Amino acid sequence: MHRVRLRSCLSALALVTGATGVAIAAAPALVDATDPALIAELMRGYGSARLDTAEDGTPMVRGRIDGDGFTLFFYDCDDDGKACQSVGFSSFFDKSGVPAEAVSGWNAASRFGRAYLRDDGKPVLEMDVQLGGGVTADNFEGWLDRWAEILQDFGEGVVNRAGAGIERP
Repeated sequence: MHRVRLRSCLSALALVTGATGVAIAAAPALVDATDPALIAELMRGYGSARLDTAEDGTPMVRGRIDGDGFTLFFYDCDDDGKACQSVGFSSFFDKSGVPAEAVSGWNAASRFGRAYLRDDGKPVLEMDVQLGGGVTADNFEGWLDRWAEILQDFGEGVVNRAGAGIERP
């Protein structure tokens, strides 16, 4: 469902024009964390995405998938906050009273992503992705699919069972 727009954006990147003006297939386009604007554009295939800057000067993207808000942070950046090597998806939930046992149970059953309760008792969901050297477009698309799945699963299976909603960035 979310893949159609992303695939069409990336297929344009995978074509180059030869000297004869004929489009020929090139090596698959790689996605890395050095171009936050491209990452934001690709994320728009899944919902909204707005490029922003974190307090430490590094890039970040505020987004939504199926109405659920999240932030994509850029990590392992150079001193100028550029040339980043990894990204981290993060969603903060505005609900106290989510049982620690429910969060722990979700973590035990989930291979990707991790959840925890902040000091104020509100849950956080995170997932890191290493992009140093680049990954194929299909691989990046798979990570976006995975984030959409765990965001929905954690929200419905843990947070909403406690009557919570998601903070909107």
